[in-house]
Amino acid sequence: MAGSAATSFGTSNQEILYDSIKDKQLHVDVVILQKGRTRPYIIEKELQRIQGAHTLDELKVRLLEAQEALEAMNIFEAVQITVDAGSPADSESCILRVHCPERRIWHAHAGTYLAETEAKFEGQFGLTNPLGYAEKIDITMERSTKNSTEYGLQFMRSRIFGSSLDSRASLAQHFLDRQQWSSYVENYRGTTIGLTSENGRHNIAYELAWRALSNPNRAASQSVRRQCGNHLKSALQYAYQWQRGDCDDPGDPYGGMSFRSTSEVAGLGVESSLLRFVRQHFQGAISLPTGGGTSLFLQASGGALVPWGHAWHKKQTCISDRYALFPSQF
Repeated sequence: MAGSAATSFGTSNQEILYDSIKDKQLHVDVVILQKGRTRPYIIEKELQRIQGAHTLDELKVRLLEAQEALEAMNIFEAVQITVDAGSPADSESCILRVHCPERRIWHAHAGTYLAETEAKFEGQFGLTNPLGYAEKIDITMERSTKNSTEYGLQFMRSRIFGSSLDSRASLAQHFLDRQQWSSYVENYRGTTIGLTSENGRHNIAYELAWRALSNPNRAASQSVRRQCGNHLKSALQYAYQWQRGDCDDPGDPYGGMSFRSTSEVAGLGVESSLLRFVRQHFQGAISLPTGGGTSLFLQASGGALVPWGHAWHKKQTCISDRYALFPSQF
């Protein structure tokens, strides 16, 4: 029996044959046909689950799991797994041949777009799996007609230390002009490190950043002026997300729904200039198909932002950490 992992357990006559042999014992030999940059153990780690398959039916389930895990790394153009009969002397054996053509090592993107009342230019350059450890490196730049600028460097690696976790580390610098909406300017430099579960549902991250708020046009309210100056942010964040179906595809005949919860505790440290607050945010969405390639999309969000520490009830939270209400949020 031969074919890709997604189709090998096929149609018509193959289905009848499969049903007749799916519960028989078998031995599995794996051959990895890989000559690219990717280290062999990266692929072998995901194929280990196949070794626990003792029947063809179990092999089918494990193959699909392995294929999805390899595709989720986003470093391969495709994941091709072929199932062939094993040695003629052993009727209970089969051979898996795995071939994963790699994505191009570099990619670049540039473009302009309109956001709110300003035009923006963005550029990106990235490397995909340059060293063969399932890593990705992205450099980004964005500049707007309102003099806002953003620069970022991000490093991501899948299956760190042989675990099922994906890791990332980033450096960011941005200068944001919020004078049109809130009469202040923000200068930010920071770093974030984080881990994401294999299925993407759980994410934990730590952020350490320096932030300076200023009031160059002298038009800010007294509340905003009191916040001007330098601040440090040391925060731990946890996010959980769940999705069923596809909320973003209006043509999906089944619709979908999603939920996301984000928790953050800032002020981890003894420095007096640290921002100290607890923030919780919930967001939910549902897509209901209405026929004709259209759907009804409903979304709701809410949360709370509360300062903590000594005399917390007399403190105010930083305006940059509040839930923004200008048009980009609608």
